[in-house]
Amino acid sequence: MTLGHLAVAGGILIALFATFFRLKGRPVPASPSPIEPRSPLRPEERQKEWVDLLKLEYEKAADRYENLYRAIWQNFSYMAVVAGGILTFAGRDEKSAGFYFLALTPLFFWLVATFLPLDHYGNEIRTRLRKIEDDINRVYFPAESDPKLGHFKLFEGTRYKWRVRHAVFVFGAVLTVVWVGFGVVAGSEVVQGREQASQPQTLELQAHPLRVEVRDPGLAALRDSVAQLSRRIHTLDSLVRTSR
Repeated sequence: MTLGHLAVAGGILIALFATFFRLKGRPVPASPSPIEPRSPLRPEERQKEWVDLLKLEYEKAADRYENLYRAIWQNFSYMAVVAGGILTFAGRDEKSAGFYFLALTPLFFWLVATFLPLDHYGNEIRTRLRKIEDDINRVYFPAESDPKLGHFKLFEGTRYKWRVRHAVFVFGAVLTVVWVGFGVVAGSEVVQGREQASQPQTLELQAHPLRVEVRDPGLAALRDSVAQLSRRIHTLDSLVRTSR
């Protein structure tokens, strides 16, 4: 990779990261109520119904949280299989920069289209589950000595030296740099190949000082046949002169 390739790849990486950090999520606006809100429940029944709804939301959110990250890693396994299949079923001569760029594209797509948005949704779900646990503890376990519901609150205060998202971010940064680098080199190879194909090719024959211009790359076989015929004529001419 030359300095020009590095400059182009650096510009693309800066543009990608700048676009990523400038993107912001949009809150969902609440729909206006067509009628004046009025509860059909008596005041003593509202707290019980509210707690029941909290329990239902807690169960659904916990299931959604588990299914979300299961889908993330399932999609990663699919994209890894696709990338490995591309590398496996190609011949050795076909593994150019463009080929590696194509093989890394499924993993890059998983990073930007699956992990980053779904991990954001998972964080929001976990935050909501912590608030539900606080609400239930405030209603059922108000005293300090009471046992507390805190399954998802443990995620906030307990963790390993790093989280999974930290490792994925490092992997994603390296993957993005390599993917962009192979893309720049592949684009440069395509441009150079087209320039060489558009330039006329010359052929020098050994028997006579003759230059043949071949403007079509498809005439390569004819050019080789003419060269072999010229060498044979030159050999016969040498034999005739020797016999004289």
